[in-house]
Amino acid sequence: MRQDAETLDTYAWALSRLNRWEEAQTALQTAIAKGTRSAVIFYRLGLVEQHLGKAAQADGCFRQAMTIDPSFNQRDRQIWGLEEF
Repeated sequence: MRQDAETLDTYAWALSRLNRWEEAQTALQTAIAKGTRSAVIFYRLGLVEQHLGKAAQADGCFRQAMTIDPSFNQRDRQIWGLEEF
């Protein structure tokens, strides 16, 4: 599997649909470690952290998503399919 941020994000999405939250977390953390500045990836990691019961980490990810893209809003989350994650 390719290890670029977009592929890892898609992989994390698939893992989350299978309730494999820890693996999804690892994939997204790997994408971030590679230097991605994607609000979507940080937001998705926040959702994963929520599912893992890590509220403080989730909040940090959500804040980072908004820092990267202050216009990242409800409509964007719906377009990216993040509401169901």
